[in-house]
Amino acid sequence: MTQARKPATPVKEEALIIRSIRHGESSRIVTLFGGTRGKFAVIAKGARRGSVTATGGSIGPPHRVEVVVHFKPSRSVQTLGQVTLLDAYPRVKQDLTLTGYAAVVLELLNRAFTDGEANPDAFKAATGALHDLEQGSYHPRVVLWRLQVAMIKATGFALDPYPCPVCGQEPAVIGRSNLLLLDRGAICCKDCRPSRGTSIPLSGESVSLLRRITNDGDPGLDRLKPSRMAISELTRTLERFLRYHHPGIGKLPALGMLDSLETPQL
Repeated sequence: MTQARKPATPVKEEALIIRSIRHGESSRIVTLFGGTRGKFAVIAKGARRGSVTATGGSIGPPHRVEVVVHFKPSRSVQTLGQVTLLDAYPRVKQDLTLTGYAAVVLELLNRAFTDGEANPDAFKAATGALHDLEQGSYHPRVVLWRLQVAMIKATGFALDPYPCPVCGQEPAVIGRSNLLLLDRGAICCKDCRPSRGTSIPLSGESVSLLRRITNDGDPGLDRLKPSRMAISELTRTLERFLRYHHPGIGKLPALGMLDSLETPQL
């Protein structure tokens, strides 16, 4: 006797839309990152015709949505049901540079996690970053740095720029040229040199910025105006730190695109 197939289970999930691509004549394959389910793909049937199923334009990145998804464990692509738009981030989408920042946020989520790998902390950090970009709460690079630091923590790696791992001085005494140890996520004192491990040179400004960003209680983050040198140095350092511990992320094309958008302004 043939065993009856189990019907798909409808589940409700708050999620960020990472990307949306065409599928067939009228549908789209949409990748979402949910607060409880992590990354998963759905088919939005009739989305290109603006059907009720996909509620028209609500399925484009970087929208934050609440979705009803019909889940079957045997399927790699689930079926999308009702979509409720929670936040469209209109200011971000109207500004080309802010759109570039949003693309980095979504690319980090997409690269850092595999399908079905839940990470509520990463979801919270990404939605917080998009909110801050929309509100203009901080310099956009500060928003990106805070996200990078949060992603480092969310993926299980330590970053503590205060105690020197060589002499134990806390905080480590910094100068114009300093070293971030990638394997230990720590800053050496200006006169200390590690006996082992891969390190990245950092300016005093970048170390000071890194310490302020990792301090959740810093009240002056909204007033930070980093120099052009620190913008480039600290962004790349945090990207390299994450790739060192999580090689699967690789280099982020969206970050290169963002740099090209900002070059005239930096």
